Amino acid sequence: MISVAQAKGIILKNYAPKSREYLPLELLNKRILAQNLVSPINHPSFDQSAVDGYAFNFKRLINNNLKLSIIGEIQAGGHTGIKVVPGKCVRIFTGAPIPAGTDTVVMQEDVITEGNSIITGNNNLKKGANVRLAGEQIKKGRTSLARGTELNPAAIGFLASLGIEKARVSKLPEVRTIITGNEFSGNEKELKKGRIFESNGKMLHAMLLQMGISAQYEVCGDALSSLSEMVKLLSKQSDILLLTGGVSVGDYDFTEKALKNNGFKIIFHKVNQKPGKPLLFAKKGSKAAFGLPGNPRAVYVCFYQYVYPYIRSTMGANAPFLKFINLPLAHDYSKNNDKKVHFIDAIIKNGCVELMNKQSSHMLKSAAEADGLAEVPEAKKHLSKGDLVKLHLNPVL
Repeated sequence: MISVAQAKGIILKNYAPKSREYLPLELLNKRILAQNLVSPINHPSFDQSAVDGYAFNFKRLINNNLKLSIIGEIQAGGHTGIKVVPGKCVRIFTGAPIPAGTDTVVMQEDVITEGNSIITGNNNLKKGANVRLAGEQIKKGRTSLARGTELNPAAIGFLASLGIEKARVSKLPEVRTIITGNEFSGNEKELKKGRIFESNGKMLHAMLLQMGISAQYEVCGDALSSLSEMVKLLSKQSDILLLTGGVSVGDYDFTEKALKNNGFKIIFHKVNQKPGKPLLFAKKGSKAAFGLPGNPRAVYVCFYQYVYPYIRSTMGANAPFLKFINLPLAHDYSKNNDKKVHFIDAIIKNGCVELMNKQSSHMLKSAAEADGLAEVPEAKKHLSKGDLVKLHLNPVL
């Protein structure tokens, strides 16, 4: 059995990077840049007004109470050859270019209008106020977004504002999932006969979809021959194979054998953690397989601690793991005399981490309501109120 840190180090040393593709912006949400993108323009590309108001030359503002004559108007997207001389101003709107001879904009709420003139009344106005300078956000030739950056809607909007229409990104890995077990039911009547509703497949499908990966799952009964055949078929179709259940040492746990029957080498099996101790990681050339436990919460924990960063590494992410913060614990916590890393569903409340109740390995309600997973190190038997705890934050939808 290896440590959590060792397991994470191993998967990062064994990922196979994906090739690249060039795609339009509208297809790039959740994708990871495979190039440094350089800005082709200054942004803003011209000095512009940040508010609706009046543009003028600050040198002519005496005691912040000067009457200025209005000599024109500029709308967003408009252009004028007007040069504003001292004692004059121009009505201007948000996003409109600043006319020659001006350097400051006063908000329309801070003036008094008298016919075709204004009187400024903002005693706090400073030179350059309410003006967005050319290149203020980014200058031409500078890196707009770096290789390894995950693109989100804000990033896509930013690139579009620079006139960038396409980008090179890493391809998405092909993922296939096998849910093992004889216990799954399709209707409520069978629940009384020892059956359960299948949940791992649907949960993993949702987790992968959240990463931009569409991956269907198959259910396979607890038989070595049928599981070996399914592994053979789906491993040919995938870069990453996920299997849930069958990774312990029971009479019907066939995941390790089925992987070995298909030429996979077991890299590690069992990690010193709770839940998710039976986790298995295997490789076959550039292909990877994860044997996840069968209990749903253990699947949830292992996916986000190991599968998630592995997938993001194949896609070239600079920061493949979940984001985390260190916050004080809201109450005492003690382990039951074990030396495992504990991953515990938790919420953030009043700036502290509050560990949630009822979170055995077969339970998902706490995970559904949590802000993230608190990590209690293996060396810690007891945490006191106020001790800092590492909280792995759930991915943003």
